[in-house]
Amino acid sequence: MWIWKALVLGIVFIINPLIEGFALIPSEDSWKRIFVSGVFIQWGIFEVICVACTLLKTSFHTAVYLYLSILILLDIFIILTKKHHMKNKIKQRIQEKVNFKKTDKYFLVMVFVVSVLILFQALMLGIGQHEDLDDSSYITASTTTLETNSMYQYNQQTGIKTEILDLKRALSAFPQYFSFVSFVAHIHPAIAARTI
Repeated sequence: MWIWKALVLGIVFIINPLIEGFALIPSEDSWKRIFVSGVFIQWGIFEVICVACTLLKTSFHTAVYLYLSILILLDIFIILTKKHHMKNKIKQRIQEKVNFKKTDKYFLVMVFVVSVLILFQALMLGIGQHEDLDDSSYITASTTTLETNSMYQYNQQTGIKTEILDLKRALSAFPQYFSFVSFVAHIHPAIAARTI
């Protein structure tokens, strides 16, 4: 089961942004810029779909399937139109690895230092997990979304169905993104919010 979760998270958070990043960024640019632009495209699409579905009071599953359909169609379109750019970028990356100098000690030292810092940060997060007061709002909103299959149609604190949509909350897709990650990877919204 954990292999499935890791695969889904890898597709959603790594492969999909890399593919979508080729839509806006020229292939001569760095992988980092391609990835970051893909993440922004992914989040932008989710925001538009989520807010529209919230205002139309559709189900959460409708929003998720619509979002995934758009992502898949967009990925197919980008792969078909930019396949030569992608191939050249991958070949360039492979060539860079082949030409890597074994004497580049500065690079290896920096990789070691960054790895130690990341491990230290992960250890500190595990020992002293940060929780703030927003968790009571965002995580309960995500959990309510998954439990009721609706977006902001129930009060996340009381569980009572609301008659009037709270526009302040309805224009925010942040908790719904936690719900999306939880839904596709089959993990709890608290884990999606605090860890992933």
